[in-house]
Amino acid sequence: MKARVTLALLVLGSVAALAQAAPQQKIDPAKEADIRRLLEVTGAKKLTEQSMSIIMEQIKPALQKQLPPTERAQAIMDAFFRKFQAKFNYQAISEEIIPVYDKYLSAEDIKGLIRFYESPLGQRAVQALPQIARESQMAGYQLGQKIAREVLVELREEYPELKQPGPGNH
Repeated sequence: MKARVTLALLVLGSVAALAQAAPQQKIDPAKEADIRRLLEVTGAKKLTEQSMSIIMEQIKPALQKQLPPTERAQAIMDAFFRKFQAKFNYQAISEEIIPVYDKYLSAEDIKGLIRFYESPLGQRAVQALPQIARESQMAGYQLGQKIAREVLVELREEYPELKQPGPGNH
């Protein structure tokens, strides 16, 4: 779980750093408007807010481990999340990803995607994809845990110094 949070923060930080480091080319205003429309019809804002909630839920335990369980610590955590949300929001993210869409998709591609996502099938996909992504992520996480346990059992035969799982070990 901590690894996913760290990875997510690294990826998000890298995207922001690359976007700031690389000179931004001016995007054609009509194409930019279409990209914004595409983000709107795909529900990008809702997905971003959902992802933000997940990231904050995953960060919270790490922060709690760093701070003693006091009222002051709770105030620090509340301030952290308030400031984090204020700075890392949909508007900030969309400004970073619009140039990415511009880089990889033509104006015609964007228009075609808008037509698709505005169609009944596209809207069904928009409605279903967040749940599909959530359940797929959980399935991958569970499979990863199962395989990790199997590999550890196999390695214990080859490397007896690996501890056997006990009451306190997972």
